[in-house]
Amino acid sequence: MNKGDRQLYDKAKSWWEREGKQLAEIARHPELIEPTLSEPLSQMQPISWPKWEFNSFEQLLACADEVVSELASGGNA
Repeated sequence: MNKGDRQLYDKAKSWWEREGKQLAEIARHPELIEPTLSEPLSQMQPISWPKWEFNSFEQLLACADEVVSELASGGNA
């Protein structure tokens, strides 16, 4: 093993001892992971994405201008 390989090995080993073992342990015990959602996924409302229809590049540019104006005024597009 040359010097560069040894340095890379030592660096990877240090990372594993510092962080990798903890990540592997958490992966073995998913019940230890705290849920981050305030409500179950089944009760969450679906996201409603806005739609813009256009049939030409000019119409696309007009839609983009509307979105920019709406965002600049602080409203929702």
